[in-house]
Amino acid sequence: MLMSLFENLRDLLLQVVSAATIVVECMGVWILLTSAFREFWHWLKHDPGALPRLIHGISDSLTFLMAAELLKTVVFEEVSEFLPLTITVALRTVMALLAHWELRHAGPEQE
Repeated sequence: MLMSLFENLRDLLLQVVSAATIVVECMGVWILLTSAFREFWHWLKHDPGALPRLIHGISDSLTFLMAAELLKTVVFEEVSEFLPLTITVALRTVMALLAHWELRHAGPEQE
């Protein structure tokens, strides 16, 4: 009886986390696409602030995508799934840090 309850709760958790992961990933992709298209349009008009805003959008997108990867850690069942997940989170973290660094060190001519 108790094991059945725990199995049902685990199944519910897996479904909720899986759905949340998809939603958060879609949010990250949406942010990336809208930032890219919007800033490309501004870049075509020779707006000097387009690049910093694009980098900010990429950074925001990576934050959402990392959140989705962290949600996946809740539901992984085999140790073999852990290494690719860890590498993905590490790469996205490095890219986000590089984007923040680029924003911080952008000259006043780009802002």
